[in-house]
Amino acid sequence: MIFKYATDYYYNHPEPADVTQFELTEAEFNSFKNFLISNNFNFETKAEKAFAEAFLIAKEEKIGTAIDSDYEDLLNALNSYKTQAIDANKNEILALLSDEIVKRYFYREGLYTYYKATNPEIQKGKEILNSVSNYKSYLD
Repeated sequence: MIFKYATDYYYNHPEPADVTQFELTEAEFNSFKNFLISNNFNFETKAEKAFAEAFLIAKEEKIGTAIDSDYEDLLNALNSYKTQAIDANKNEILALLSDEIVKRYFYREGLYTYYKATNPEIQKGKEILNSVSNYKSYLD
């Protein structure tokens, strides 16, 4: 879905003026979540799969109707968890989306330029290497 969203974004937004300044907003993250909903995106957790199997067994044993409402409540709780999981991983999702979108406009070379300007690990490496004393402190 990240790949599809990045492609959709590319066709519906002008090219950013400066790859080093590219940043997705909160509104665009919400747009991505709406994109997931409109494309019927769903992921199945291990717990969800196990509960579905257990519910099938309960139906075979003729006790499915006794637990129907409880099972529906459980599914609703799992769906709520999945929505929260997307929000909890917002930074990672935004990073993946940004990478894909930047590649659409500027190809892999542009992605390297983008990383040099925005990647926290590269920024920290530059900070360490730009200070002799800081660099030496890592060696000791």
